[in-house]
Amino acid sequence: MAGFTPWGLVASCADGRVVPEAVFDVPPGALVTLKAPVLKADAAFVSGLELGLRKHPAKVVVLLGHAGCDDGSGRSVEEQVTALAAKVMGKKSLRQQAQSGKLLVLRATYALESGRVRWLDSEEAAHDESAHR
Repeated sequence: MAGFTPWGLVASCADGRVVPEAVFDVPPGALVTLKAPVLKADAAFVSGLELGLRKHPAKVVVLLGHAGCDDGSGRSVEEQVTALAAKVMGKKSLRQQAQSGKLLVLRATYALESGRVRWLDSEEAAHDESAHR
């Protein structure tokens, strides 16, 4: 039997309508999934993500929020995912892996109605004039 060698880790809230393997159309075992009651940028969630990567090294981390996902802050789902990304990149070990090219951290939202994934990082790059110089 082959070992568990996931290519990515997806962090999301516990909403049962957001199943990372189904969202990304991958077979069981392709992803490490980290779910919490809410997708909140707190120390416990970020430490869990860091531990998940230590135990099951992956090259890609997707921080996945969805419409209606509410962490109690009053922020939009995009703002919640961005706050979580800032906390993740605040962890020295994760930041070093990202800076060295060993880890890619992506922010995304999922539309429950359409099943569409919106990649926030690619949208920002497309609107960043300095990226086109």
